[in-house]
Amino acid sequence: MDSISGLALALPLSIGSLSCRYRMSRNFFSRVCDDLEQNYDFFQQRCDRRGSLDCTHWEWDNCLTAGRGQFQRGDRPRPSFMLEAVASQDLWIWHAFFGATGSNNDINVLDQPSIFNDLIEGMAPSQQFICNDTTYKYEYYLVDEGTRKDIERAFGVLKQKWYMIQHPARAWKPSLIRNALYACVILHNMIIKDNSRPICEFYEEDDPNLVKHVEISDEEKQANRQVLRYKDTHANLKADLIEHLWKNREV
Repeated sequence: MDSISGLALALPLSIGSLSCRYRMSRNFFSRVCDDLEQNYDFFQQRCDRRGSLDCTHWEWDNCLTAGRGQFQRGDRPRPSFMLEAVASQDLWIWHAFFGATGSNNDINVLDQPSIFNDLIEGMAPSQQFICNDTTYKYEYYLVDEGTRKDIERAFGVLKQKWYMIQHPARAWKPSLIRNALYACVILHNMIIKDNSRPICEFYEEDDPNLVKHVEISDEEKQANRQVLRYKDTHANLKADLIEHLWKNREV
């Protein structure tokens, strides 16, 4: 795109059977974007630290024939591994769990011990919030809504940035594929940090401001697990979110 002198803005207009495309200069397009951002709230970027959660596949070219039933799903053309990740609006990947076999669906991967371990074991700090005058103990992740989520944008950037993820993995050992994927995720976050684009500060593990972990009993872990899986809380949160958006809609 940098080699193109002008920036093309495609505006298909139906004039009979004719589809027209108009071109404008990069400077003029930037002026239009700046004007829209300054005068209309809809076009203003807002920082949002809430993460969105999703899964993606990385195909495996050298999967053994005996293991294809475990790594291949009916709607996928090849065997694959799955990556579960959480990303915020700045595309920083806060959580990554790679290695689930491609025969799983997203719910099966989410049900494996990964993202909620810190909550169950009492290691995560309390993050209460109020929605529609109701207090909830844990924050929520956005999953499978109608619009494109931040995590899907992060997956797209990750695959475009690292050539090998765009193509099926060739390694024979799953451990090598896992290490390569995690290296790409770490480098992705390092680039965001180097460009000074993270929304939140990055805390090292030895930072004195971090909450110290206190070991909890098995009964407390079981209670935390039940709270996370409580279906009524899930239904109530959806209803409160809808009511909150309706009350605060722009008329």
